[in-house]
Amino acid sequence: MKNEESTAAINEPAAGPAGAAGAAGPATDAASAKPVKAEKKPSFTVCMGRGITTRRGVRSDGDAVTAKDLEGGKDTLAALVKSGHVDKN
Repeated sequence: MKNEESTAAINEPAAGPAGAAGAAGPATDAASAKPVKAEKKPSFTVCMGRGITTRRGVRSDGDAVTAKDLEGGKDTLAALVKSGHVDKN
């Protein structure tokens, strides 16, 4: 009789908060959560009300732009900043 009782106790989930959390799903702990990286702000963005054509297609206001996106590279990017089409952040 004792063997049956001890086996039943082993097979049943533990009572209390730990048993309830285990039955509902994995427990989430703030310490085990991965830290969220801060979003990096793009260096250059298209100005509001403007649009430019790049190798990735047309970029409109607020889209990020890099020198690699433009045919002339850094020179073209500098010219777009000077003309007011691109903002340097």
